[in-house]
Amino acid sequence: MKADTREREKNPQIIEGEGKNYKTLIDINRKDRALSLEGTGSLIYDTLNKKIYVNLSERADAGIL
Repeated sequence: MKADTREREKNPQIIEGEGKNYKTLIDINRKDRALSLEGTGSLIYDTLNKKIYVNLSERADAGIL
């Protein structure tokens, strides 16, 4: 997440618990503090065609995708 305050909102216990419901879990935690990827408002999930569309911006960096 772009803002450090939003980054702290993530709950590892919820992520771990929900991850058990899926065959594949992709960790998109940022390794570089300058990069960010926020799902709300920047990602569109096309489940029918199994694609993700993104609006590249300061809150959605292509380097993470």
